[in-house]
Amino acid sequence: MKIRRFTAEGLSQFAAYLGNLRVDPRLDPPFHLLTDANTSEAVETEIELDNKPFAARFDAAAYFSEKLAASGIQNLDRDVGLWAWLTLSYFDQLCPAAKGGARKVGEIARYIPLIETSRRYYRHMLMGPVMMYRAHIDRPNRLLALLSNPMSVATSETYRLFIENPTLISCRAVVEVATWLYYDSARGKLKRGAGSKDAGGCRRLVEYLQQIDCTYDLPIMSIDRLRGMLPQEFRRFVPKQLALHG
Repeated sequence: MKIRRFTAEGLSQFAAYLGNLRVDPRLDPPFHLLTDANTSEAVETEIELDNKPFAARFDAAAYFSEKLAASGIQNLDRDVGLWAWLTLSYFDQLCPAAKGGARKVGEIARYIPLIETSRRYYRHMLMGPVMMYRAHIDRPNRLLALLSNPMSVATSETYRLFIENPTLISCRAVVEVATWLYYDSARGKLKRGAGSKDAGGCRRLVEYLQQIDCTYDLPIMSIDRLRGMLPQEFRRFVPKQLALHG
């Protein structure tokens, strides 16, 4: 496939399909929209895409970040037609059919980005992860805790808590602490209980960060400084070879 962009007509027809899919979850995706001249158009640079499976959202974010960086496309955070086209291209991974052929479609913002606010566009299943990846391009592995879920999972508690607090997403130490605490590198997934409401869970981490944000400059804080400030309730998630200070 070569990357294209939906026209206004393409967006309209894709949105109509998503609405109809709620009524008839077995409707086949309108893949013809991807190449029809009335519903899609070529982008500035010819970029080839592989129709390959991704193990996790992190892998997809890395792949699309590299491809789009090479494309030279400007204002990616405003290009609704491009992201919607990519979503339909990978629809079988983003909204897979169950055994009986039915698909469980979520809110439209998952498939066609709503770019008015960052809190909304981060909900898009491709645009959100790619924008996060690009924001941490110096060390993208710090995002593993936020992007460890499969492509089709858009509502993990850890990811949701951060996209609802978009100022935290750009803080390197904050994102790295989340991965340090909650990501199990041996299993390639979140630790059990990471998304819980209990002491030490990600919800409590976000609450704690919001509290100290009033007195500390989180965007410039170092990972070591933030780790050393964490209360004892987070001890159960700390890697065994390390310990919390204080």
